[in-house]
Amino acid sequence: AKDKKDLMGRFFDARIKLAHSKTDEALTILQGVVKDSPQFAGAHYFLGIAYLQKQQLPQARAAIADAAKFNPQLGEARTTLAQIHLTEGSMDLALEQAQLALQLNPRNVQAALISGTAYLRKGDLVKSRKVFEAVTQALPKEPIGPYNLGLVAQAEKNLGKALAHFEDALVKKPSAIEPILQIVTIRNAQGKP
Repeated sequence: AKDKKDLMGRFFDARIKLAHSKTDEALTILQGVVKDSPQFAGAHYFLGIAYLQKQQLPQARAAIADAAKFNPQLGEARTTLAQIHLTEGSMDLALEQAQLALQLNPRNVQAALISGTAYLRKGDLVKSRKVFEAVTQALPKEPIGPYNLGLVAQAEKNLGKALAHFEDALVKKPSAIEPILQIVTIRNAQGKP
């Protein structure tokens, strides 16, 4: 019981260090926790987060994959793994992990966004649009849905529709830079100020 208490104490100490950007210290502690308890999914997950903070994607991917292996119900691991695969350009793997995360929690907006983005990058505009329409319905006051629908419309070469989506995103969040950049790009392409 004492060993388990010590293990959990070290685990929580590492999480606090991560929250305070003491990544190297957290990494050392979490490596020790994983060594002492190799099937502790939470320790693998936060070890992966520490590697992410250090921008070490291969190590992060491996640690978070272990977290998902030891606890397949850990939706955060699936979502983070999907994001890593998306960042690395592995669209099929990103989709696989995002879909698993969505099976665990259909309201996981981050997993939905990853899924829609992966479909967009693969050129499957129909599926991408469907995902981003669902995000727009789920978060009607947020700019993220219309913004991404604008990207889909842009990929479809429908600049008028893209412009409308980007303007909708801007109305929802006037300080958002991304929609402004897209609007300027489209207007420049159209020869309009």
